[in-house]
Amino acid sequence: MKIQTKKQALTRLKKMMKQANQYMTKEAERLLNSGAIDMRKYEDNYILPKVLLSAVLYNTAQQYLPFDKEAKKELENLKKF
Repeated sequence: MKIQTKKQALTRLKKMMKQANQYMTKEAERLLNSGAIDMRKYEDNYILPKVLLSAVLYNTAQQYLPFDKEAKKELENLKKF
């Protein structure tokens, strides 16, 4: 087994983050166009964008969840930091 270096992990992470950013933009547009949000309820502030960002981040995270049992353990451990 070849061990992955920190540099390799960060390079791959940056590539995945670019892909995730594209997904997140499309997901935000999808959510805004879904009809699930009553735009008239929100004042011109950051409350709606925060709600959207939270939903987008949650949905994006679901796209990247690991299937491997050991990787899931690592994920749960990292959530504690």
